[in-house]
Amino acid sequence: MRVLPVLSLLTTLVYCEPEVNSHVEAQVNNKRNIVCEPPFKWVGEDCLYFNYRKQIDFYTSLWLCRSLTGYMAEPTNRDVLLKYMEENYKELPVRTHFFLGASDIKKEGQWTWESSKGKVDPSIWSEKPMREDGENCMAVIYNGDGKFKINDEPCDNNFNGYTICEQH
Repeated sequence: MRVLPVLSLLTTLVYCEPEVNSHVEAQVNNKRNIVCEPPFKWVGEDCLYFNYRKQIDFYTSLWLCRSLTGYMAEPTNRDVLLKYMEENYKELPVRTHFFLGASDIKKEGQWTWESSKGKVDPSIWSEKPMREDGENCMAVIYNGDGKFKINDEPCDNNFNGYTICEQH
């Protein structure tokens, strides 16, 4: 019986539950006529939720985003995302990272999006991903210099981070 993993997941979901103000209304993207429901918000063309309340591993991040009827973020514009994060999250500790929805877990060096299953465009990387075993998950990383970058990081539960989810 797998009670402990389920309890761990439930505990994580409770601690990561987004703060939703009842007076916050959905935002509509007029270009695409798509509604972005709270706690998600428009960042460029992407409807995103930033979990920065509790650090969790990549696999728990997948479940968190699904529980919010979304998926791990597949940003359409790297520069817009990084600028938004630089404006809103520059007070975070050094080496803070936010998992995105891509990995090369299935085959080293072949980066794919977890939800859409599409190949990752190499232009999204801030620097070339390392070819090291164990760094198989994409993340936005803050190094304390006021700048964020997209790079590869470990996925396992010994390396927890925050999560960026995207709404369907």
